[in-house]
Amino acid sequence: FAEEEELPSEEVLVVISEEGYIRKLSLDAFSSQKRGGKGSQGFSGEESLRCAVKIDSRQELLLFTKEGKVYPLAVKELNYSSRTSKGTHLKNLVPHFQGEVAFLLPREEEGYLTLITSQGIIKRMSFSELKNLKKSGLFVINLKKGDSLVDGIFTTGQDTLLILTRKGMSLRFKEEEVKL
Repeated sequence: FAEEEELPSEEVLVVISEEGYIRKLSLDAFSSQKRGGKGSQGFSGEESLRCAVKIDSRQELLLFTKEGKVYPLAVKELNYSSRTSKGTHLKNLVPHFQGEVAFLLPREEEGYLTLITSQGIIKRMSFSELKNLKKSGLFVINLKKGDSLVDGIFTTGQDTLLILTRKGMSLRFKEEEVKL
């Protein structure tokens, strides 16, 4: 049997703090609350959330930096943590990691990746370009001085995308309008 087959398939929550610490949490660590619930603490007092993603424990994550680089990270390599523990620093898991985390995405096998920068540049690429991603990472977008990668999404090739700004402006377009 392959190692992936031996691991049980379980939905987990992977979170990264602004300080660069990553942890894997079982969804059982969180409970549903009734009306008027007070919530539950997910971080220690001095930490703040950068990003979070719900993912299968056997899948691989793609870690994107604001500098436009992507690194692969197998969820199975992460140790389970409690909600309030600090976790493991990214540099201990991804040896070549540099920069600041922009967002996380689960690795998909087909489709497209659409990226957007802080200056409004949109790039669309086939997911097959990330097929042979190495641990040292890969630059997926060339950024101009002062620009940074903000967000990204996996798409089917026929989706309609909506981008919103902090000032309330919006842009809606079919993803085919962005060339590969």
